[in-house]
Amino acid sequence: MFESGRANMSNSGTTGRIFLAVACLVAGTAFLQSACEAWENRDEEVRFVVGVGTHFAQKKHPVEESVELMRRSGVTALRDDAPWSAVERERDILKIPEEWDRYIDEAHAAGIAPLLIFDYGNRLYDDGGKPRSPEAVRAFARYAAFVAGHFQGRVGRYEVWNEWEGHAGGAEGGTLDEYVALAKEVCKEVEATVPEAEILVGGFSSRAVKDGWIEELVRRGMLDHADGLSLHSYNYWEKERKPEDWAEWMASLASELREANGGEPVPLYVTEMGWPSHRGPQGVSPEQQARYLARLFLLARTVPGLQGLWWYDFQNDGWNEDYREENFGVVFHDLAPKPAYFALRAIARAVARARFLGRIPSGEESFWGLRFGDEDGEEAWALWCSEEDCLCRVVLESEAAPPLEIGETGWETVPVEWREDGEESLPRFSVTVGEMPWIVKGDLSRVTILSDVNP
Repeated sequence: MFESGRANMSNSGTTGRIFLAVACLVAGTAFLQSACEAWENRDEEVRFVVGVGTHFAQKKHPVEESVELMRRSGVTALRDDAPWSAVERERDILKIPEEWDRYIDEAHAAGIAPLLIFDYGNRLYDDGGKPRSPEAVRAFARYAAFVAGHFQGRVGRYEVWNEWEGHAGGAEGGTLDEYVALAKEVCKEVEATVPEAEILVGGFSSRAVKDGWIEELVRRGMLDHADGLSLHSYNYWEKERKPEDWAEWMASLASELREANGGEPVPLYVTEMGWPSHRGPQGVSPEQQARYLARLFLLARTVPGLQGLWWYDFQNDGWNEDYREENFGVVFHDLAPKPAYFALRAIARAVARARFLGRIPSGEESFWGLRFGDEDGEEAWALWCSEEDCLCRVVLESEAAPPLEIGETGWETVPVEWREDGEESLPRFSVTVGEMPWIVKGDLSRVTILSDVNP
């Protein structure tokens, strides 16, 4: 259920990164075969979208090598721009750039579902700003329907704009009224062209979400037009910025959205989330980024109504280790994996396809234990301590002493060795967990935690 792998690479120095990049480019599908070979049975039901953000439309990625690394990581989706200005370069003449077909086809063949964003202004309308005039809104909706029609059968999900309230794309921030008018027109035109297409509305930043924008979409009836709501949920600049803080906020938001929707759950998608591994304020180390990624995706399955999460982003955008925007990736700019890549590969399958069975109760607040199960009855537990530099000793016991495997996320699992302390005690084993989740997998139906976890 959980994949194993070995994330023992150094995160500093260029020699190792260059070596790994060359290995990737030269070896192709053989790249780090023993460490990166991902789970292959993509026919199993995907219950949760495990995605990554990409920049193929900006030509920042080598297509074949990037898609192959994504496939090996076990992700089920990618998210990329489909900017209006690239499709309508002359008024009333619409054409899809050839490179878009190339990466969409590569992703589709690899079993990775693309999410495309209808976004950004066009110099031919409203002076290149956000489409606000009736003419620009109609033209934008026409372009969106054209893109959906072109990719029918290859792209199933779209998002209307990227952070409308901000300056993404180089335009002034827009109002909620303007966004609702645009989104309704886009939903109408796309549905008329490709009825099966899924449309997400929102794409708001965490600041706009906290200002109530996402609830207002529900109150204004946008779920009558769209298939779900999307948002960006970054918290890396906040004092309470751990994945557990994020999960608490998301659960609260899901509850508020349900209340705003008359008691009905709201399909929710986090289309951008991550922690940058740059040096300086708001940054985390590459190792901490990996720990946060693993916990983030595992905790995402605990949020009611949350259908998917896209980590931003897949590849570092450059080599400046002091610049935040160039260090969100799970691989370096030359595609050499960071520790976060191995963490993603280790947990992607269970997050996407396993059933979430609940949290393991404990008397220790900093201890987290989550239960997952597959269709064959095998369970996997993810165990960790949420406080920085903390350790929690967990003792488990079972009369059956079933064969189990255990290992830290990103490393190979090993068989559990059950021990008996005396004639009257049941077989036990213990594990001391830290900030990176440890995985116990096998038949856990008759395994219990002996007592409260000891920090």
